[in-house]
Amino acid sequence: MLVMYQKYESMNINEKIHSRYMKADERTPASVRDLKQEALNLIAYETLAPSQISRWNNVSEIYRNLLDLTGVNETIAEVKDKITLLTDEQDRRDAARDNAISMVITVFGLVSIISAILQTVDYLDSRSPVMWVSFIGSLAVVLVFGIYLGMRWTRKRG
Repeated sequence: MLVMYQKYESMNINEKIHSRYMKADERTPASVRDLKQEALNLIAYETLAPSQISRWNNVSEIYRNLLDLTGVNETIAEVKDKITLLTDEQDRRDAARDNAISMVITVFGLVSIISAILQTVDYLDSRSPVMWVSFIGSLAVVLVFGIYLGMRWTRKRG
């Protein structure tokens, strides 16, 4: 009875994974997460190794033979493989979303840099000596700091 229950549950979860994965409209992150949790619960709590059934060798061997005969271990391995595939698919989607967000942030950063350059040019165009002195002073500070960091970096590598 226990072997048949394990076989039924593993086939049931396998079928759920297959049916939900084939239907794109039912493949929400929550449903995938629920399927993975259900499959992991089956593997962790609802399947037993022959050594867990009985300390009597003959009962363990009969159970082991029933597991082999019904193919429970192969079905469980199939479920594990599908869990890995679902995880890989989620990782791929997460990476695509992260890349899209990074691209949007990069575009805003570039627009901000262009805006800052245009604003600096506008300030310098006013030909105010204070603006020119502050621009040249800040440029010198940035260059000195860059040279300092470059020298420090080459010392660490060398």
